[in-house]
Amino acid sequence: MKKNSNTLRFRGRLLLKLFCFYANQKPARTKYCRLFKLLNHTNGAGSHGSYLLCILDDMEGYEPENTKEAFKVKNFFEKADIVVLAESAHGTHDETILEIIKACEGELDGIFEEVRANYQPSVNTYIETGKVDERLERFFIGARAEGQDIRGMLRVFDRARELGIPVICIDSSGVRTPEYNHNNGCYFLRGESRDEDMAQNIRNYYSQHPGKYLVIAGAAHVEKRKHFKTGLDTLESYLVEMYPDNTHSVLMVSQRGKKYAEEAIKRNSFDDVVV
Repeated sequence: MKKNSNTLRFRGRLLLKLFCFYANQKPARTKYCRLFKLLNHTNGAGSHGSYLLCILDDMEGYEPENTKEAFKVKNFFEKADIVVLAESAHGTHDETILEIIKACEGELDGIFEEVRANYQPSVNTYIETGKVDERLERFFIGARAEGQDIRGMLRVFDRARELGIPVICIDSSGVRTPEYNHNNGCYFLRGESRDEDMAQNIRNYYSQHPGKYLVIAGAAHVEKRKHFKTGLDTLESYLVEMYPDNTHSVLMVSQRGKKYAEEAIKRNSFDDVVV
């Protein structure tokens, strides 16, 4: 009987993990402990079906934290057209971003991504066909070599395709073009500031296509201060100057970027924070 009870408890835990996986949320410790209590009180009695029922009873009314945070971000669009999502660490916020996009469905007109402008044709190709071309593949490989697994942004592109909204690459170019011809490590529209280029690209697109937009960028570009590496104005500084009452910045905190986030919060560098 004990062996059978342990087997059922294992299956119960497995079912909980599967449920939470599809809910895009790991179980909170308190919720996990409550389930253990519930299973232990059954003393191993009952069928597999009753264990599934126990899980669903315990999870009833449970709303994943990132879903709550997503609707919190959605409300920011009531007072601003441009909501900037600041990644405390690139590639660690995919689930949160997807939940935010889902919450904003029907209201969102596009997504600005901190991706170099020369990748725009590749991003367009992926959104149109679902195929990653060689240039985009090299982009992911290069980022991985630098310790950043950003391939998850393809899921954001997939969601944009489903919603029929554009993804606009706003960063400076990695190759010379008629527009990007000021060279200093990469090619700029003018000067030597990626932040200025990103702000300019947002302004150019937004002026022609007004609406509600998410901006996804590294947190260092979204802080309300000088960029800690370049000493130049950040993207957010430019946006606040251009749209003083029409932009809102949100720091997304992940485990990997927790230390940076704690320091940034102390500096009061962002309008809001989501976990």
